[in-house]
Amino acid sequence: MNNTSIINNIISLLRNKFLIYDELLIIENWDEPLTGDIFMLTAIDLAYLLFELEKIYEIRVLEKQLISHGFYSISEIYKTIESSLCIEYNNE
Repeated sequence: MNNTSIINNIISLLRNKFLIYDELLIIENWDEPLTGDIFMLTAIDLAYLLFELEKIYEIRVLEKQLISHGFYSISEIYKTIESSLCIEYNNE
């Protein structure tokens, strides 16, 4: 799994499931909080996003990963998913 496909899946979910406009999904906004003024998602939206990504990658994101990497911005979500994939890969 390469870095681009993880980012593309995150962006695709935000665009298609949460109806975020492409103009907002630019790289300059990837560190902005998804619950902030730009994206305006709710905590429930973030939970659904987490579940969707777990389903796509057939992983379980652990609490310690959420604490360590966060799940509030596109960049942080990428780090969390990448970390989860490494754990899953090492456990196989």
